[in-house]
Amino acid sequence: MPIYNYKCGACNKIQETYKSIVDRHNSPTCCGAQTSLCILPAIVHPDLPGYQSPVTGEWIEGKKARLEDLKKHRCIPYDPGMKQDAARERARIEAREFDKVKESAARAFFSMAPDKQRILRGAY
Repeated sequence: MPIYNYKCGACNKIQETYKSIVDRHNSPTCCGAQTSLCILPAIVHPDLPGYQSPVTGEWIEGKKARLEDLKKHRCIPYDPGMKQDAARERARIEAREFDKVKESAARAFFSMAPDKQRILRGAY
């Protein structure tokens, strides 16, 4: 249900009321006086400024065109946290790869003959 604002004619107090669209003209009372439906200014969000598409180089103007361009080229909107997310993912992948290398090196070392293991241990 929408929220409607009603202004009291006696005290100028504005009260918010949930009502169905059909009942919006049945105004509540305040201070014993009848209230009237008041229209408050709507909040308007500006559209995005135009920019050149990094994929095709064509000019993109507004939110709708931006979403269509992103969808057409299978892209996602940029989020400032993405750089940190990408760095964390790279570090996680590198750590996983390093663990694989360590495991392979350990397997190779322990599959060697004991005299070769002693030689390698003495090298360090």
